[in-house]
Amino acid sequence: MTLDEAIRHAEEVAEYDCYNDEQKKCADEHRQLTEWLKELKECRRHTGHWVLINRGLDLYMCDRCGEILQIDRAPIWEYCPVCGARMGGETDGRPNQQTGGD
Repeated sequence: MTLDEAIRHAEEVAEYDCYNDEQKKCADEHRQLTEWLKELKECRRHTGHWVLINRGLDLYMCDRCGEILQIDRAPIWEYCPVCGARMGGETDGRPNQQTGGD
């Protein structure tokens, strides 16, 4: 299930006709879940990734703004110092090597 599918499902359940307190509670919980999933989707739009440019020189590029950092001479960046994108995940103390965003 994709994030968009989960949002649609939660929206559908939130709109069900409710005939008792248990069903009303379920619908309310799905309305809240819908909001959280939409918030997660928005947060993911602002997450960047470090792209390995040159392993020998430890050069990584922010896939959001194109900033290139030499990681062995800089602290491990949780945020890109140029565009401010929060970088998604890390592996073995280095920026991750994924490409692409969402």
